Amino acid sequence: MVKPIDYAALTERRCGACKQTKLIAEFGRYADASAPLTGWRYYYRCKDCNKAQCSDYGKRSRPKRNARLSRWRKENPERAAHHDKKGRLKKKYGLTIAEADALLAANDGKCLICHDAKAVAIDHCHRTGRVRGGLCTSCNTFLGRVEANPAILTRMACHADVLLEIANAEGAQ
Repeated sequence: MVKPIDYAALTERRCGACKQTKLIAEFGRYADASAPLTGWRYYYRCKDCNKAQCSDYGKRSRPKRNARLSRWRKENPERAAHHDKKGRLKKKYGLTIAEADALLAANDGKCLICHDAKAVAIDHCHRTGRVRGGLCTSCNTFLGRVEANPAILTRMACHADVLLEIANAEGAQ
């Protein structure tokens, strides 16, 4: 009868690819219910050889993978757009599609600044990434410019005062 291997007691292992004996820490491990003592086993390749093999496989199969993905996108444009939107929202704002839809629907679906137009853009702080709410395209663009250069707001306020004075003077005549 063959004695089962106690994988937890191993200190070194021979790599099946480079044939070198290395410390056990240089091997990844995976769950395997058939391993009688531990419930896991070590991979037969060391981490360096596995990384090299995976990289080589990725480079060799890239044209075939890209063709398959391109074909899928052409056959499923709605699903591809949904997948893209889902990834973009998660990456840029940390939101799910449902959370983004709820954010844009808040305030009766209106822009948080002008309260007139439909909210279509998700407003967020460019420094911290904190999401603030839904804005119309015009207000979102304006706010982005003000965040980049706050002095614009001061100059606009001065210009607005001049415009108000002119409007009041024309109304008094």
